[in-house]
Amino acid sequence: MYRSGRRTRARGPCIAQVAGRAPMAANVDGGNSRLSEIAGMVDGFNPKDVWAPFGAFSMGVLQGSGQVVYLKGQVALDKAGQVVGKDDMQAQTRQTLLNIRTVLASIGGKMTDVVSLTHHVTDIEEFMKTGNIRREFFVEPFPVTTTIQVARLYHPELLVEITAIAEIPRDRFTRPT
Repeated sequence: MYRSGRRTRARGPCIAQVAGRAPMAANVDGGNSRLSEIAGMVDGFNPKDVWAPFGAFSMGVLQGSGQVVYLKGQVALDKAGQVVGKDDMQAQTRQTLLNIRTVLASIGGKMTDVVSLTHHVTDIEEFMKTGNIRREFFVEPFPVTTTIQVARLYHPELLVEITAIAEIPRDRFTRPT
């Protein structure tokens, strides 16, 4: 392990391997274990300008000094948490990418900072028709992309979920408040 600022960062085995058990809940043992120490090295954040999380997840997670950002899979929900574009893959893809852009902007990021995307879609043929929408948000070099067709997403009206990883330059990055 090495020390950077006031956080301790681990190199090597994952949390479950180091602690000898799966990380089932935060502060599972009163905050005195190696698990609590390692879990404290990652910061989650939830910007106020996108829909509020309703489960055990964050909209984004910062690792290290904040350059690499892992975004929660975004879906076509508006700020109030309502589905945008029912039965419309194009509209849902656009809203999902708008949500990603909003989350990134909350910490100084831009869509050009995105290095990787994973798409989960309910109809891959319909999703393949959304290339023009992606070009509204991305320019070359495009992020690496994986697309997976799934039976359904958590809400039956949702057609697409996109997870992003971005690297934001330090001079633009701002820690979430």
